[in-house]
Amino acid sequence: VGQEEIVKQHKMNPIICEKGYRNRPLTKEQKSDNRKKSKTRCLVEHVFGFEEQTMRGLVVRTVGLIRAKANVALTSLVYNISRYTQIIRLKPELLG
Repeated sequence: VGQEEIVKQHKMNPIICEKGYRNRPLTKEQKSDNRKKSKTRCLVEHVFGFEEQTMRGLVVRTVGLIRAKANVALTSLVYNISRYTQIIRLKPELLG
């Protein structure tokens, strides 16, 4: 069973880049599809990379589901505030 079948079994949309093989390079359509998939993956990976490097990893060390959810929500809030300050610092005209 391939990766795409496993993803489909879990009722998710497979977004796996296609690979070229020897003497069978990717078509232009496949390359453009891979580029779209890579953009999405890159955005998501940057968020997790930020959390891992600046907030001591992605491990939630709490007891109970409610506290774990609160921890994840606060981590996301910190990321969003940090991103907001970066954007405003680069483009202050966005403040109004």
